[in-house]
Amino acid sequence: MIQIVISGLIAVGLGDMLANRAGPGGVSLVVREWLSDTERPAWVQAGAQCVYCFAFYGAFAGALLTNPRNGQQMVRRWLAGFGLAVFAFLYLEK
Repeated sequence: MIQIVISGLIAVGLGDMLANRAGPGGVSLVVREWLSDTERPAWVQAGAQCVYCFAFYGAFAGALLTNPRNGQQMVRRWLAGFGLAVFAFLYLEK
């Protein structure tokens, strides 16, 4: 259970930082500008501003960092962490 919470917190942190903040040394801003390049597909450009999109991949990183024993456990942690992040963005951010 604690691994799911950790995955969710990582997703919230990365999602918010990458979508809304400049990040350490402006790295997040550079990533957003790189993804928003006009030569990229429209769905990639739209995702560069989406906190949920970044949280989806942040939860994946969190699930990997919590060292799952098998693939099913990793997928459960990933999706549960993402769900926790979405809950946090929708109901706790105000």
